[in-house]
Amino acid sequence: MDNMNEQKDPLADLGVILYYINLDRDTARRDDMEQQAREQGVLLHRIPGVFGADLKPEDLRSYDDKRRKRLSTASLGKGELGCLLSHIKAFRTFLDSDAKYAVIFEDDAVILPEFSDKLRYIIEHTSGWGYVKLYSDPTKMYETNINPEGTEVKLAFHKKLPWKTVAYMLTREAAKKLLNLFTDRYWLPVDAQLAYFLMRYDIPAPGVMENIVSTRYPFNEQSTINEMEDRRAPEPGNSQKHCICRSLVRYLNYRWHTWTMSYLKLRGRHTLRKKLQFR
Repeated sequence: MDNMNEQKDPLADLGVILYYINLDRDTARRDDMEQQAREQGVLLHRIPGVFGADLKPEDLRSYDDKRRKRLSTASLGKGELGCLLSHIKAFRTFLDSDAKYAVIFEDDAVILPEFSDKLRYIIEHTSGWGYVKLYSDPTKMYETNINPEGTEVKLAFHKKLPWKTVAYMLTREAAKKLLNLFTDRYWLPVDAQLAYFLMRYDIPAPGVMENIVSTRYPFNEQSTINEMEDRRAPEPGNSQKHCICRSLVRYLNYRWHTWTMSYLKLRGRHTLRKKLQFR
């Protein structure tokens, strides 16, 4: 992990540490993040990203390709796996520190001018959450009546996936739980897998209604850490009948997965209402 700038950390009194994930080869993005750190007056720590092309079979012991193939004709690509493992690396790095909270950026993040003040507000005036998304598509949020009148930073729950992982904050407890879950098994891209774990295991996960982080790329583009189009083609069937049966089973599994996620989203909203507190 590299310190990106040597200035005093203005958020240190909150017990929060800021990381960002960046491939060694992406020096232009690293320079951009360093410049942002200087302009915004924050202290960032670089986590070298995992380059998918360098992955070996022993690096993927927790990847469940069989479960993946129940939902899709293709395995996760090396870029997707590298992206996911980079976030796992960030969780481990955070837990090796003494910080109470961590903010994790991807290197296409844009830190907005109000970032520090609003992050401070969330930590000082809210509790009960385990994970907070700092960048989302506002049109894909439930405006639940969970925010008291006069709240400076409004929090809400997400109603659609994917969530993207441009920037988020999490507690030590949430990081420990997520690290254990990812170490045990994963089968989805990192944003969808995070969403599944957060909702399935009742980790309260609101997002900010007004973003305090933006991105240099639209919602339909991706980071260079996840840019390799290397998904394996579907395996040929033994016969047309075999292909039809396999497609039907995959479709039923996908519909079951979709229904499960819809149920988990309802449960996630209930968990958030129950546990989120303002002070």
